[in-house]
Amino acid sequence: MDDVDRRILDALRKDARKSFLALSKELGISDATIHKRVGKLERAGVILGYAAKLDPELLGYGVTALIELRIKPGTAGPVGEALARIPNVLDVFELHSHCDILVKVQTRDLRELRDELVDRIMLIPDIVSRETCVVLNVVKSSPGPPPSHHRDRSLAESGASRPEAT
Repeated sequence: MDDVDRRILDALRKDARKSFLALSKELGISDATIHKRVGKLERAGVILGYAAKLDPELLGYGVTALIELRIKPGTAGPVGEALARIPNVLDVFELHSHCDILVKVQTRDLRELRDELVDRIMLIPDIVSRETCVVLNVVKSSPGPPPSHHRDRSLAESGASRPEAT
């Protein structure tokens, strides 16, 4: 990945709906080069897809919470899979921390958070305890690291593997 790729990625992070022609004018690169580079980045798995950023409050989801879970040793896989099947669960992270799993959820209100979501989560076997943190204000939300901070080593060169995006 070179500087041209990073500039293209940075522009797409800001507005993924821009046409290749608009990107070429903005970046001073031919639209054919943009098309070729974007295709290469998609095939390499750097670009995983394109999605609309939605306003959860306008959709009726006024509460965002982070739930820290402690689980029985060796159960992260099944617990994570069970959590991922719950509709209001947005993200599930396995951690090396004071908690084992961090879950990001969105609900319509605090009652739904308490009655439906947290209670439902606690029914999953192997969860030992939980701590729920309600988000008061989102200061920054980003779709990922800026490409300018991306390491030059590719995933293939590093031997790393990436889980399937859902």
